[in-house]
Amino acid sequence: MMNNELYRQWIEVLEQIDAKPLSDDTVARLLAIVYYYGGSMEAFVYNQKLIADIEYCQRRCHLRGGEVPDAKMALRVQQYIIKLGKELENAPKDKNSKSSLAIIHPEWVCKLMKERYGIEEMNL
Repeated sequence: MMNNELYRQWIEVLEQIDAKPLSDDTVARLLAIVYYYGGSMEAFVYNQKLIADIEYCQRRCHLRGGEVPDAKMALRVQQYIIKLGKELENAPKDKNSKSSLAIIHPEWVCKLMKERYGIEEMNL
C-alpha cells in the first residue's frame, strides 16, 4: 500500500496533467457519504487516504471557500445525498449490534469504505 505522502503526491501529479484519480461517480458517492457520516465517524478523522481523497473531491468540485461549485458535479452529489438519505431512513435495524440505534448501512457505502479505505465498520 502506498504511504500517505506518496498517495497525496500521486493525486497532485494526476491533477496537474488533468487526469482524474477518482471517477466522477466515486467523487459524488464519497461526498454524499461524508455529508451523512463525516461528523460522527471517528474512523474518518484518522484515515489519511480518505482525508486526501476528500481534499481532492473539494478541489475537483470547487467546494473550497470563495469558489463557484461545479454545477454538474453538484447535481451528481445531490443525487447521491438524496439516495443515501432515503436508504438510511429506511434502513433496517442491525439485530447483531448491542446498540439499539445501530442500522444496516447501504451495501454501496460499506463496499466503498471497506475496499478503498479499509473501514469495515460503519458505526454512527
